[in-house]
Amino acid sequence: MSHHCLVTELQRCPVLQKRVDKVMDESLGGNLEPAESIIEHIIEIQVTILTVHIVTTLCLKKGMDRFVLAMYRHIAATFAIAPFALILERSVLDQNLYYICGLEGHFCNIYQQTHF
Repeated sequence: MSHHCLVTELQRCPVLQKRVDKVMDESLGGNLEPAESIIEHIIEIQVTILTVHIVTTLCLKKGMDRFVLAMYRHIAATFAIAPFALILERSVLDQNLYYICGLEGHFCNIYQQTHF
């Protein structure tokens, strides 16, 4: 199972790789095909979380304020996710903007009628 894994950390440790193969083979009875992609994704997620934790720890040890770090993380996440959201959710975004603009125009008409 682990020889198909794209995570280089697992490939650098052959003892750990053999142990993971042995445990997975015993638990799944040799039928690893359905679980291979799930396990690979779990390992990739864990490596990503570890990377974020290391970067966060280094920033905080250098003296960065935790609120500033949270703001930078949110800005980076917004720039990373926004293109996918704009491309994949375009129809939902158009509907939401239609309703928001429609309500905004309605409230502006009420405001003009009551104050003029």
